[in-house]
Amino acid sequence: MKSKVVAVLLALFAFVSLAPRANAQLFGRFRKPTPPVQDTTAGGAPPAVPGATGAAPAVPSTLPANVPGAKNPQQASKDPNVEPSTVELPDLVPESELEGPKIPLPTEPIEPYLLTTRNGPFMVMARTFRGPDAVRYAQALVIELRNDFHLPAYIFYPKVQPRHSLIRGVPPTASPDTMTAQLKSPEKYRTYDEAAVLVGDAKTMKDLAKLLRHVKSLHPKSIEALPNIFGIKRNKGLKTAMGTTNPLVPAQYLYPESTDPVVARMNSGPHSIYNCQGNYTLQIGYFTGRSTIQSRTDPEDPSLFTNEKLKTSPLQSAGKDAELLAEKLAKTDDIRQAGYKVYTYHDRFASYVTIGDFKTDHDPAAEELRKKIYKLSIDLLKERKIETPFGPQPGPLMAVPHNTK
Repeated sequence: MKSKVVAVLLALFAFVSLAPRANAQLFGRFRKPTPPVQDTTAGGAPPAVPGATGAAPAVPSTLPANVPGAKNPQQASKDPNVEPSTVELPDLVPESELEGPKIPLPTEPIEPYLLTTRNGPFMVMARTFRGPDAVRYAQALVIELRNDFHLPAYIFYPKVQPRHSLIRGVPPTASPDTMTAQLKSPEKYRTYDEAAVLVGDAKTMKDLAKLLRHVKSLHPKSIEALPNIFGIKRNKGLKTAMGTTNPLVPAQYLYPESTDPVVARMNSGPHSIYNCQGNYTLQIGYFTGRSTIQSRTDPEDPSLFTNEKLKTSPLQSAGKDAELLAEKLAKTDDIRQAGYKVYTYHDRFASYVTIGDFKTDHDPAAEELRKKIYKLSIDLLKERKIETPFGPQPGPLMAVPHNTK
C-alpha cells in the first residue's frame, strides 16, 4: 500500500516539474521574437536579430509638427500667473497695509438692487463679498453688470432678511468665537457682513447652463479694483461663478409636482384656490376629516367606499362646511366692498378657507386684512349671520398650491 502512495506522489512531482517547460515550448512557437536591448555604450551597431528584415526604427523624442494635435514646446502658451518652482512667492499683505479700492464705491441706496421673490428662480452666483464694505463692493459689481454687460443682477444681503439680527446676549463687538452656552442654532451662529451678487432670471436648467457659461467668461473692472492680499496678480474675473437658485423662492415653485387627480376634482368649485392670482393667501378657516376609513371587522370592506358612505364621511362634511363658510363670507358687504376674494382648498386630509391675493408672504396689506377679518368674525358671530367660527391664522401666509395638471 505504501509503495502505491509513493508512486503516485512521484508521478505528481514529475508532472508539476515538467509542466512549465512544456508550456514554454508550446507557446513559444506563437510568440514574436523580442529584440535584444541595444548596447550603445561602445558606439557599435546593435546585434542582428534572427529573422528580422531590418533595424527597428528609432522612436523620436518629439512629435513632428505636421502631426494633428501636436504642439511645439517652444510655441506652447504659458499662463502669466504661473511662477516657476524655484521662485519664492511674496508674503501675504497685512490687512493694515491693504490699498483701498481703485474705483469709487457707490453711495446710493441699495434697495433698488436687492433680490426679490420675483427674480429667478434659477440664477448664477457671480461673486460673494465679506467685510464692512461687502455690500458696496457687491453694489459696484451689480451696477457694472447691468450697465456694461446688460445682465439682470441683484444683491442678496442676508442682514436685511428676517431672523438675521444680532445674537441675543452677545455684543456686536465681541469676538466671533464668543458664544453663550445656552444658545443653540440658529442663534449661536453670528451673521457676518456678507453680500452675494446673483445674475439672471433663468426659468429652466437649460437656460441656467447657457447663462453660467456666459458669466464665467466675463472680466468686470470692479473685480480688478478689489484689494488684493497676494503679492501677485490673481484676477480670474468671474470664473468661480456657480449655478444656484433664488434663496427667497419656495422649493415647491422650483420643481412643481403634478397635481393629484383626486385633489384636482375636489377643487373644481366656484371658490377654488386655483383661481387665486397671487402666490400667498390668508387662511381664515380649517376643517379636518379622516384621511382613511377603517372597519373594526374588515378594514377592506368594500361597503365602506360606496358613495353613500363617502358622502357621510367627516372629510366630506369638512368640505361642505368650508364651501358654506366661503359662500357666506363672499356675500357679506364688508368683503365685497374691500375687494377681497374668498377661496377654498380641499385635499385628502382637510379643507381650508382663505381670503386675499398676495405676491409675497410679508405683504403689508395682509396685516390690515388680519385686523378686518378678526373684527368681522366677532361681529358676524354676535349677529348670528354665520354659525361657524373663523378667524385669521397667526404667522406667515399660506402658500397658494397651483394646479399643474
